[in-house]
Amino acid sequence: MIIDGRDLTKLFREASGGTSVRPMETAEVGYSLELWGPWPRIAESLPRTFDRFVLRGRCAVLTCGCGWFGCGGGLARIEFNDHTVVWGDFEGVGAGSSVRLGPFSFERAQYEEARRTF
Repeated sequence: MIIDGRDLTKLFREASGGTSVRPMETAEVGYSLELWGPWPRIAESLPRTFDRFVLRGRCAVLTCGCGWFGCGGGLARIEFNDHTVVWGDFEGVGAGSSVRLGPFSFERAQYEEARRTF
């Protein structure tokens, strides 16, 4: 995922001190990226198998460099407003450490189109 011309995995690695992460795959976050919002309507309708991606109002945006979410990865709080979507409050998986990254704001219509394309 590219944000403002920069790869989110690289931004996260830099901000977290080198945490090994890779992009999430569509199959990992669910068809049509339901986990990437909007909340809470989507969260309430998710099958229990997706619970591992939903932690304290955040959802997985990056997975571990080894490819198995849970041993590592990155979480973000995704907030939907009328015209914008904001990714912020990033955290590393495992240690639960805050990662100083973002917030990133997207135009909601553009965000929704990117999800459909992905």
